[in-house]
Amino acid sequence: MATQDYSNIEIDLLKLNGEGHAKKWNEFLTDCYNKKQIGRLIQTRIGLQKGADSLAKKNMNSASMIEFYLRLNKSIEDTAKKIIRLAYPMPTDNGPKNEFATKKWIEAKRERDNQFESFILRSSY
Repeated sequence: MATQDYSNIEIDLLKLNGEGHAKKWNEFLTDCYNKKQIGRLIQTRIGLQKGADSLAKKNMNSASMIEFYLRLNKSIEDTAKKIIRLAYPMPTDNGPKNEFATKKWIEAKRERDNQFESFILRSSY
């Protein structure tokens, strides 16, 4: 994936929280998952982080806003994990978790874990 500059994106968490777009948020995540759009998730996660930073600078980061931000961030991370799981499938994903299968596929799991770690690093503000 090409590196893109997301430095000018900021999501207004107060507006997002006030409009209560839970259904739209879930549709967004589903769309990203269906289209395997990791870049879009990176862009959104950075925007959320910048929005949370702005709230903190204005002393508007209440407990409820922090919780809201954490829920949004977690849902992005979960969606990214699902996309990475599709890209790096393992037989043990849906099958029995036996010792032989775990040892046999440990390298594949490490690669998948590395890809998720890369997502977290690329999407950090």
